[in-house]
Amino acid sequence: MRKIARLLFLYSILITSHSFGQESLWLENEINEKTEHHFTFNHNQGFHSTVKAYVIEDSIKTNLYGEGIWDIGLIKEWDKSSINLFPLVNISGGFSSNDSSSALGQVGLGLALKSHFGSKLYFSLSAYFEDSTYPNYVSNFTESHGVVPGMGRAYPGELGYNFTRIDALLSYRPFDFLRIEGGLGKHFIGDGYRSFFVSDIASNNPFGRLNLNIWHLNFSATYSSLTHLAPNTGPDWQQAGKYTARHYLSWNATPWLHVGFFESIVWQASDSTYYRGFDAHYANPIQFYRPVEYSIGSADNSLLGFDLSVKIKKRWTIYTQFLLDEFLLREMTSGDGWWANKYAIQLGLKVFEPFSLAKTFLRFEFNLARPFTFSHGSPKQNYAHLGEAIAHPLGANFYEGIVEFNFQIGKRGRIENRIIAYLKGEDPDGENMGGDIFKAYTNPTNVYGNYIGQGDQRKVFLYQLQYSYLLSSENRLKLIGGLQLRNENYKGASAFSTQVFVGLSTTIWNRYYSF
Repeated sequence: MRKIARLLFLYSILITSHSFGQESLWLENEINEKTEHHFTFNHNQGFHSTVKAYVIEDSIKTNLYGEGIWDIGLIKEWDKSSINLFPLVNISGGFSSNDSSSALGQVGLGLALKSHFGSKLYFSLSAYFEDSTYPNYVSNFTESHGVVPGMGRAYPGELGYNFTRIDALLSYRPFDFLRIEGGLGKHFIGDGYRSFFVSDIASNNPFGRLNLNIWHLNFSATYSSLTHLAPNTGPDWQQAGKYTARHYLSWNATPWLHVGFFESIVWQASDSTYYRGFDAHYANPIQFYRPVEYSIGSADNSLLGFDLSVKIKKRWTIYTQFLLDEFLLREMTSGDGWWANKYAIQLGLKVFEPFSLAKTFLRFEFNLARPFTFSHGSPKQNYAHLGEAIAHPLGANFYEGIVEFNFQIGKRGRIENRIIAYLKGEDPDGENMGGDIFKAYTNPTNVYGNYIGQGDQRKVFLYQLQYSYLLSSENRLKLIGGLQLRNENYKGASAFSTQVFVGLSTTIWNRYYSF
């Protein structure tokens, strides 16, 4: 152990001698795309594309954020420290055309602060309030789930619904290979547009995190406090506390091969007999959760996952995720559709600069999840937070296909195209067919004969087009305009809608209305 400690200490000295201040980037798709593009083309085997939000050196941040027309904010710098304060804005409007045409509007204001204290300590904080009118399908989701997708609890507002969002991060690097973090926010694990491990779909949650980055390995241990919020429970909204602990090990085995291992466990804070709180048995960052679960005699919700990606000539990346919730090998091989064979699979291809077109990005992705995946015998231990899935927004019992094509226009313009088509099986009234992860799986309608898409089938086709023009790089202030076409078939009825919008928006996080 002494020898290992000495090697780690020597390694930290060597890399500290040429290190710069690091910053955690906004967890936003365009920034993720540009960051991965940069490191992939620069042959950086120490960069782990699946671990988001990305942390990079200050010296290359400008290349990723882009150059706006002007910088908005107050900046104070001294020695090796800095404080940056800037506004958050979203003022947009539009029109939704469907069976009942209506105007759309969003008015949001906030403040964000980023600060460095030397090269070891980083702190960020933002507070944001928004009042908005949404398309019908988003409003229906908000009303039934009690949350604005990905943003927080929804409350009646002047325009429709309002929410308040707080983000906070305190990061300390005692050594360049180790980060200790805590705050209120989100993470994302994976190479895809979606993730079956953890994504930024749900609202912010309090967390603590250790991240170790040595050689070609990246290991993270994350502990989060979550809230169970059951949809469609009326004005009282059934709430309960729960916790999750997760490990993720990323290994860039070669410049072209990545392998990852994921593990997570969810447990409720209390039941009818006692208050359990945070279970210290899961605090050890270097252990497997399933043996611990068995040793303490609990019935917690454990998940295992593996991911793999292969790079071909730098530009092409084939990636996959496999998430295993529960199964029996004899039932899996029998092919009888046993209800508890619960798993999810992702397969994708992404290409930087396809056909040698500069500043372009292309993605094809396919996702599926078996019925009952991410659910649990106790709904309070399902893989969800504040009324939304932690992983995929559709939960379980679905097929989904995604195509993306994005490209830059000049220094500041960008066009994003996205097509999403999915088939999801919803639970008929009074039945449990595995489509709702907020139901207990203890009484499935069918023990055998289950298949993806069973139940009332919802078929959706979605096309999203957005043009943006960068005004200010630090707070990602843009002029935006776009179009969305959505067609839905459900229970024999078809609904087609068109949304058109323009606005002025700060884009420092993702808004997922792609469902």
